[in-house]
Amino acid sequence: MSDSVKIQRQKAATSTHAQSNLAQKASRGFGLPSFTSPQSHDISKISLRPQAKSIVSQRGNIYFSEEKTPRNNDLMPNELTQVVQQTDSVPSLQRTPDSDYVREILHGGKSEYTPAEAATYATNGSNDAAMAPKHNFVSDTINSGVNRFMGLLGYDTRARPATEDNDFYRDYAQYMPGYNINGIPSGAWAQNAATNHVGHGTAPGNPWDNVRRSLVQQEKSMIDADLKGGGTGQLSFWDLYSAHENAYDTSGGGGNSFIDPASFALAVYGAPALEAVGIDSGPITGASIDIFNNPEDSATEGWAKRMGLAGGEILAGGALTSFGLGSMASGNVVAGGAAVLGGLGMVGLGGFSAGWNTASAIDHGMLGEWGNAISKWGSGGSEPGDYPSPSPDDPVYA
Repeated sequence: MSDSVKIQRQKAATSTHAQSNLAQKASRGFGLPSFTSPQSHDISKISLRPQAKSIVSQRGNIYFSEEKTPRNNDLMPNELTQVVQQTDSVPSLQRTPDSDYVREILHGGKSEYTPAEAATYATNGSNDAAMAPKHNFVSDTINSGVNRFMGLLGYDTRARPATEDNDFYRDYAQYMPGYNINGIPSGAWAQNAATNHVGHGTAPGNPWDNVRRSLVQQEKSMIDADLKGGGTGQLSFWDLYSAHENAYDTSGGGGNSFIDPASFALAVYGAPALEAVGIDSGPITGASIDIFNNPEDSATEGWAKRMGLAGGEILAGGALTSFGLGSMASGNVVAGGAAVLGGLGMVGLGGFSAGWNTASAIDHGMLGEWGNAISKWGSGGSEPGDYPSPSPDDPVYA
């Protein structure tokens, strides 16, 4: 911009009223010392939007157009901040940076950084080293088997590459619920394992991707809101549960968007226990979600899978209870009693899950799916307007 244009704009601005000491007051309002030297806020860089042109700041002063005053101007906080930031005698105002996942995936997109940059983003957090996947003979053997089995089913439960890494749960681990594993809450371990080992759905707009993005947005919003209100930012188990329910409900999937709290608690508190004994729980957690919590499944498909799991839990619990009773009868009271309690717990978990998931599946339209299937079956497998394509051998009628 030429000097003549700058002068014209400055004259236009100074033709309105000004408050010469407003920027000085702003510095004190920010808890900063008064300016030692006036600084120029280059008005040539002011946006040309109508509401922005009505307020400019220059050399420590802030100027208003005739229709704007300090009391009714909605851009005042922004202008005060810019004036204070341009002062050499005070440090720049900084905000707490987001996690790499929030910044690069939610606010930028995978295409905006190279794989090398992504590898750095995936390993530069304070908890990244502590929460790195565990590699030892037992862990690698178990997870190799899980990955191979899930591969046969069409899933990929291996750790996601750096360009798809979600580091939110590592960077915000301190706000998650659960018992500590190496000083990190189990809820952070569980969600980090889940989001980085789920086997498919990486394309933007896919229900799986929608779930991941929604969870980060919801949980970060809850943390920020609590911190802003003077709290610790700590999330509860029910905060996580409600966020997951909402994320699945709004994923745009096929109806399998229900989660029973007992199974969710087992994921948050149970699966991370493997980390405490040196086993990477990522592939196992990812496999469980791929099979039972696939948002692309219909309500009926989700219900059927959960009924199979509940039936297995009931059968296994019954067998363990029977074994425990036999041990108690043979005189091993302590071990037998523990087995009985464990077996009854599994039976209870299976029964609760069966009832909860049946009610949830009905609420998510399962009976309607059944009705449509029966109607289609009764009509010979065709819907109205669903007719076979004509063949060249078909008769032609004039």
